[in-house]
Amino acid sequence: GAADASVALSVAIHNTVADGIFLFGSEAQKKTYLPGIISGKKLASFSLTEPASGSDAKAVRTKARRVGMEYVLNGTKMFITNAGEADLYFVLGATEKGPSSFIVEKSAPGLEFGEDLPKLGMRGSRTSEVRLTDCRISAENLVGREGEGFEQVKTMLNSSRIVMGALCVGVAQVAYEKAVTYSKERRAFGGLISDFQLIREKIADMVTGISAARLLCLYASRLKEMGLEFSSEASQAKVFATETSVRVCDQVIQIFGGLGYTSEDVHRHWRDARLLTIGEGTSEVLRMLIASRELAKSL
Repeated sequence: GAADASVALSVAIHNTVADGIFLFGSEAQKKTYLPGIISGKKLASFSLTEPASGSDAKAVRTKARRVGMEYVLNGTKMFITNAGEADLYFVLGATEKGPSSFIVEKSAPGLEFGEDLPKLGMRGSRTSEVRLTDCRISAENLVGREGEGFEQVKTMLNSSRIVMGALCVGVAQVAYEKAVTYSKERRAFGGLISDFQLIREKIADMVTGISAARLLCLYASRLKEMGLEFSSEASQAKVFATETSVRVCDQVIQIFGGLGYTSEDVHRHWRDARLLTIGEGTSEVLRMLIASRELAKSL
């Protein structure tokens, strides 16, 4: 996220789909789709959110009906990253046995896209609706078995939340560095503003928050790497890192003053970070997940 948060977001979502196919896809699906995804020749999109259900994946309204050797999908996905640009879509739909995952290629009949949505931030990453109207796909594009989609998506999101936290660490770091550089150049009241106690307090708080967020992300990643339970830690990392990034970027704007409010190169960091307290699980939903996990422990 330090170089360009929009590009990082598009790649992160792309990689989430790769993760899902690698973990839950058939050998045929892996051979068909992973080489193109991994090489970057094919772009992927994770199509989960709907107009009436965001973080509540169990409430999915997109319908998937088995017809012979095909599935027919009907529904609308909202706020989908890479929509219209991606070559394939990892779609959650409701079957008779419950939420199920499907791979839908861009060429599938009945698949359409809305206009690119105007956004506060992450403007370099396309976001729009994905519309499925009697969209027909091969039954072989079912990922795993019917009814397994919710658990698959939950696993994918746990990993993605660590990535989103790390992305925001990068956003916060580059914004912080700009503020430090500016504070050592900007003069006011006969001296550099970096010598003012209140500016130094902001710098200390920012770097402390960034360091803590980075360590939380690394800790969650380490647990995953070791094959241990990490869902709560992933949520902790995302909540803390995204909210820290928003606070840091807000303080950076304050240090820059009028330039911070008017310069695209400064305020875009805040606008980019703000999205990630919402996407991939809102901070409020993740706090509920963290608390449920902690309360279930035997102390």
